[in-house]
Amino acid sequence: MTSKDLIMQSLDKNGMNDIMVHEISDKEDQKNIWQEYVNHHPDSTAYHSICWRNIFEKSFGYRTWYLLAQERRR
Repeated sequence: MTSKDLIMQSLDKNGMNDIMVHEISDKEDQKNIWQEYVNHHPDSTAYHSICWRNIFEKSFGYRTWYLLAQERRR
């Protein structure tokens, strides 16, 4: 079971099934969505940037998961 599956299972169990969780992949459009969110969030820092994902993975061999939760559109 993936981390996304576990989160979705938890959301469903807690009655929050109108939330969708997306794992941000290496696709350029998804990285842009993440970076746009970070750029406009008042509490974000440089460490939330998608660039740090690459630094941690390449420098330290860490596997990172960037997850974005959004309300489902009705």
